[in-house]
Amino acid sequence: CRLDKPITDFNKMKKSKDGYQYECRQCASDRHKNIYNSLTPEEKKVRQAKQRKHARQNPEGYYWSRIKYMYQLTQDQFNELLEAQDGTCAICKSGDPQGNGKWSIDHDHSCCSGARSCGKCVRGLLCNGCNHGLGNFLDSVDSLHNAIEYLGGA
Repeated sequence: CRLDKPITDFNKMKKSKDGYQYECRQCASDRHKNIYNSLTPEEKKVRQAKQRKHARQNPEGYYWSRIKYMYQLTQDQFNELLEAQDGTCAICKSGDPQGNGKWSIDHDHSCCSGARSCGKCVRGLLCNGCNHGLGNFLDSVDSLHNAIEYLGGA
């Protein structure tokens, strides 16, 4: 784009002289989308198969890169959040994340448009059961109050 942009619009790159990539994030994203869209369906299948294989071979690294991408949380920030919750679910206080053995990251879906979180709306870490429970109630406080009244026999 050749526009003057703040340094925060550029990804870091250790190999470059100034420590940043030569193109801004948006231009890099556009370039990668163009490359991907120019691939044939067969080439896309091959590429996706390689990515799945890599994810299977490096599950821990893949998990943390996904957490960073989806929720803007580093592994250290995640661990600090879990430590602040005494290693338990923020709702039921269970120390067992259940499901696949990974904690679910709860965030306010009304904060950010799209599937990714800005990171500022992360509320806490939940076990699989509590995360599904909140999801089934669509984060509605009124519905949760109604459920409490129902369970209490009121």
